[in-house]
Formats: sequence, structure tokens, C-alpha cells
Amino acid sequence: MPIKFHLSPLFSPFSSIFSLSPPGRKVVVGIGIIILLLLFRLWLSFLGYLQFTSKSWDSIEGLTTAVYTKSRKNGRKYWVLKLKKGSLTFYTSTYRPFSVNPLNRPVYLEFKPPNVSFPNYLTSFYLPPYHLIVEPFSPPFQWIWNQHPQFKEGGYLFQALFLGGGIPTDLRQKLGRLGVVHLLALSGLHLGLISLLLYLFLSPIYSLLHHRFFPYRNRYFDLGMVILGVEFLYLLFTNFPPSLLRAFGMELTAFLWLYFRLPFKLFPFLLGVVLVAFLISPGLLISLGFFFSLIAVYLIFLYLHHLPPTPFWGIFLPFYLTGAMVPIIHHFFPQLSPYLFLSPIISLLFPLFYGGELIFHLWGVGDVGDSFISLYLQLGENYFTLPISTPLFGLYLGALLLSYFSRPLFLLTPLLPLGIIVNHLFISYFLG
Repeated sequence: MPIKFHLSPLFSPFSSIFSLSPPGRKVVVGIGIIILLLLFRLWLSFLGYLQFTSKSWDSIEGLTTAVYTKSRKNGRKYWVLKLKKGSLTFYTSTYRPFSVNPLNRPVYLEFKPPNVSFPNYLTSFYLPPYHLIVEPFSPPFQWIWNQHPQFKEGGYLFQALFLGGGIPTDLRQKLGRLGVVHLLALSGLHLGLISLLLYLFLSPIYSLLHHRFFPYRNRYFDLGMVILGVEFLYLLFTNFPPSLLRAFGMELTAFLWLYFRLPFKLFPFLLGVVLVAFLISPGLLISLGFFFSLIAVYLIFLYLHHLPPTPFWGIFLPFYLTGAMVPIIHHFFPQLSPYLFLSPIISLLFPLFYGGELIFHLWGVGDVGDSFISLYLQLGENYFTLPISTPLFGLYLGALLLSYFSRPLFLLTPLLPLGIIVNHLFISYFLG
């Protein structure tokens, strides 16, 4: 006779969880554990916040990730610096001109802690400086900078590409118009390369130790944990850039998903990625870069959901992503270049470009391709403006979510923005 278990009234709200299949219960329990860890992480951040605001005087050194030139109503110029220190993001300003551009340089700041709310402490806040010193590049940044003496844009470009540094506003605008600014963000490509190199290096060593001392261990789990640990140190070194943090969160979530043999479901998986990323850096809550990165991941899964892999699957993916991301990115940055349609080809060739430039820079001859890069960036100086209203932006996001359930809508979503761009170009250049 089967034994029946009866839940007490205390656990009755959770009865629906126990009625799920074992894999479903694993998903729900796993997300619940991540949420509990997230609450614990917020509690630790709150303790840091209390310590930060309790001091009457303090100092901090952060890496400058952006520099903005502003003007008062009277015409007086001042400079606003965006700095990062670990998971902290803060701003400061000065009227004193800089002898060198502080971008990607450490800045030492003495300040009196202002009245900062806890949400602002987690996201970003302003520190009025009482003393500010711009320090030299750190050795890795200086190594790259020295290889581009005649092409400063190249120095900033490869500092961003290899070390997660910032880029000047005018360079970012050119890359955004050309539709390739996302390639500079540290992301899954970089973690994939690190994972591959570490696995090739560690696997033979681990195999020798595995057979001799601990044959009962799961080699893939052990190697995976070591690789994830090294990648987390890389995150620390690069100050948690949003796209790299998303890629790490996705890799960690996928690792745990496979380890616990959970069935793959797109939306629970993406929720796990978001929670893991917030667990590491709660400030991602308002990060536009993280939002772009998460949407791109959703589009890749959407593409895989409707178009199973074929020999040409990877070739058409950049074209789909370019079309589908246009309304999202250019709602915030409405300038586009007529050469935007080259970006899928650039994306396909980018892994070769990245690997070649990495080898050139390790050899100390990183300026080999500077003339070609300069010519390409000049294409970004020719642009037009295509504003996308907030209601249209919201409708498009809704269409993307619904396209998971409709293949015709999935095929239509990237074609519609491309059609709007072609129509705008035709009117501007041939009828205007």
C-alpha cells in the first residue's frame, strides 16, 4: 500500500513546488537558492555602505572608464570622470584641465563622503573631490599604449579590446554608427578563448594526477571549477564590465545547469543568468550595457530555437543580430552610418582579427594594422540620424518576446528595421 505524505499548513504555500517533476523542482529550488544568496550579497553590500558613509574623510583610487567635457551657462568648462573600483561605479568632476587624458588611468581621490542612498551606492553616485591626482597607466595599459605612438585611437581601441578599458566619446560614436561597438566589449569570445587555453594547458597535467592520486574525481567538474575561478580573477582585473559579467554569469549558470542535469528552458535559464550576474555585481540593475548584452543572448537563443544548427547557421547569425538589434541600440543612440550593413561581415571576421592582433601585441608590433583600422573608422564619420520613439521601442521589445512563440514574427522582426533604414537612405540620398 503506497504511503501518502501530508504537508502541514506551514508548508501549504509550497505544495505546488512538491507537485512538480524532479527536474522542475531542481530548477525552482536552484533559483530559490540563488535568490537567497543574492539577498545575502545585498546584506554584505549594505554593511560596506554603512562603513563607507560613516567616515568623515576618506580616499579611493579608481580606474577612469569615461571622460565627459561639460560647460556651465557662463561658458566655463569642466570635466566629469566616471570611475570604477571593483563593483563600485562613481563620478567626480574638476575644473582643472588635465595635462594628459585620464581615460584608462588610475585616479587617486580624497573626498568627504556625501549623503548617498543605498540604491545609489549599488549603482552609481557622485563624489565631490577635495584632492585629485591622475596617475600613469598601469603596466598592461602602458604596454598597449606604447605600441600605437602615431594612432592614439588604436591605443584606446586595443586597451578596450584586451583589457576592458574605456574609449573616447568620438571613437565610441564612430563604432556605434558602424554597428560594431559591441565587438569591443569583453564578452563570451574572450572567456571562450581563456577557457580553451586553460583547458588545453591544464588537461594533460590533471590527467596525470587524476590517474595516480584521485581517479574517483570527475575531471570535467574539477577543471571547470578551476577555469571558472581563473575567469573570475579576470573579472576582478577588468573591473566587472557588464558584457563580460553577463558572459561569466551565463557560463557559470550553464555549468551548474549541466552539473545538476536540469532540462533546458530558455526563460528560467536567462533568469538564472540575471540572478548570478546580480549576485556578483548588484549595480548591473541599471547598466545599459548589461541590458544590450542580455538582449543579444536572448536573440541568439531565439535564432537557435527557430533555426536548428546547419552548416550555414553561424554565417547568417550576425546578419540576424544586426537587423534585430538596430531598433534597440539606436533607440538610445540614433546615429547610423550607411556602412552599417558591413557589420555582419566584420563580425564574422572578428575572431581572426582578434587572434591576429593579440599575437601582434604580444610580439610588440601591435601597430601593424593601424592604417587599415584608421581607414575603416573614417567610414563612421558619415552618418544620418534615425530616431526611434519610446512607444515604437516598447512595441518592438514586445514583438521580440512574442516571436519566441511565432516563427513568422521571428523572421519579420529583423527585416522590419532594415527596411526602415533602406527606405530612409533612399529618400535621403536619391529623393532628398
